[in-house]
Amino acid sequence: MHDKMAIISSAYESSVGLATYIQFAYYVDRQHDLISRLKRYDSCGTVAHGFGTYQWLTEDVSEQKLKILVPPLGDGMGASVEDAHGYLHHLNINDEKIEKTYSEEKLNSYSIQVDGDHFSYVVKVQEAGDCTNDKVVLFLHGFLGTSEDWTPMMKALSPSARVIAVDLPGHGESQILQRDDENFNQISLTIQSVADLLLKLICNITDGEVVVVGYSMGARIALQMILNENHKISGAVLISGSPGLRHEASRRRRTAIDKSRAQFLLTYGLECFIKTWYSGKMWTSLREHPQFDSLVRTRRKHSNITDLSKVLADSSIGRQKVPVGRPETLGEACPHRCR
Repeated sequence: MHDKMAIISSAYESSVGLATYIQFAYYVDRQHDLISRLKRYDSCGTVAHGFGTYQWLTEDVSEQKLKILVPPLGDGMGASVEDAHGYLHHLNINDEKIEKTYSEEKLNSYSIQVDGDHFSYVVKVQEAGDCTNDKVVLFLHGFLGTSEDWTPMMKALSPSARVIAVDLPGHGESQILQRDDENFNQISLTIQSVADLLLKLICNITDGEVVVVGYSMGARIALQMILNENHKISGAVLISGSPGLRHEASRRRRTAIDKSRAQFLLTYGLECFIKTWYSGKMWTSLREHPQFDSLVRTRRKHSNITDLSKVLADSSIGRQKVPVGRPETLGEACPHRCR
């Protein structure tokens, strides 16, 4: 539609993921062919597909097998769209292949104090898994979230990694301790300053490297952590995180919007703010989710709305530094893994 090449790639660990990938890739191909006919241009070579290894298929979790075609003289592989559809339609999980469930895994909760400029950040930390495991994953929630947002993911990963989640500044049970009440306005809670605090935190928690997983505001913080000190960050998963706004007019407008939202939060309180926040168009599909009311209840677990409002204003996308350089700069900063 935009005269751009579509590149379909996937990281899959089961035939379920691969079969879903095949169905999606086929859908994109068909949509592209339709648009090509409508716009009357040649569609050849404008969609590229990338596959990974398939050796894990011999230990798949499903009872039936997805048929993989490997040409004897080729360097690629293929699979039938019809076979993928049938595989998903008749899917049965082989329970004997499931090594461990995580329903009984426990999370440990504690606090750590990290010092910043003009203030200290008392971090609520939740942790699971073997504390001696050198595979460490740090989870960062989004605005209005808490470390509890990651509980199911942490329990699932805890048998194979040390997993850690924190309440970001202004959120949940974390606290901002002022050293001088008169200097409250000097406290900086920008994406950059929070990234610096979290780098100090992980240096206190582990001597090794950390994989950072961030959602929304947490993804923006994770991105800044990568760019700040890549030798401590071995990989990152950035979910729905903006790299920032390039145009000055857009940055000024977004900064003003978030400053106004922060003032609304202070004036009318958290309950009214949450109702207004989730009434936005961006959350239309979320409001239809059967667990929406339950999710909203978790958004009321913030102990200090003054700190929360300051985070909202200071961490605005309009105040976020945009990575400078070529598109591959992020890959250079985090050479192992960044998705």
